[in-house]
Amino acid sequence: MATIKDIASAAGVSAAAVSRILNNDETLNVSPETRQKVLDTARELHYVKRGSFSGSLPNRNWRIIIIF
Repeated sequence: MATIKDIASAAGVSAAAVSRILNNDETLNVSPETRQKVLDTARELHYVKRGSFSGSLPNRNWRIIIIF
């Protein structure tokens, strides 16, 4: 499975730029050509976005016990 670093290396951009492009960060000032190159590279490398950390945890009930 390809990583963000793999995509960055193949597309010639930083891993931060790849992350922001894949997350549709509209505040990133990047040319449409670069954005498309990153998206095409991700597709070619069969990149699969993993879920967020909080979303990947099963639902749990947390208890805090304080003993004095």
